[in-house]
Amino acid sequence: MGMASYRDLMVWQRAHENLLDILHLVDDFPNTRVAWEIERQLVRSAGSIGANIAEGQGRHRFGRRMNDRQNFFEIAYGSATETDNWLQVIADVGWVDRDRIRVLQARNEEVMRMLYVFVVRSGAERDAPAQTSDLKAHA
Repeated sequence: MGMASYRDLMVWQRAHENLLDILHLVDDFPNTRVAWEIERQLVRSAGSIGANIAEGQGRHRFGRRMNDRQNFFEIAYGSATETDNWLQVIADVGWVDRDRIRVLQARNEEVMRMLYVFVVRSGAERDAPAQTSDLKAHA
């Protein structure tokens, strides 16, 4: 198979590492209803990042349009932004050591940068006018 699996994508690997670390992080949350609600939101949003990258890459592997993958990567970006929000809330309430949160935030920001670059490049490729040589090849 010529196209990479989602597991081969560095952006998915980083998102997956963050999810695994977040799953360990929430074990240290206090046993309160508020903490439980925030835990659910954080785990859901962090899990959504990798899941949308995987789905977008999977659809692209089977010949779907670039727009499909781009849309899923945009959704993953939104989930990464939500994850960043919840990490900031957790840092601000002081449930866990801020250094642990900073590591997660830095990795999450790396994921966001990679997704942003992909989406911008995909949009530029999609919106670029066809080259004359491309038109001749399809004639």
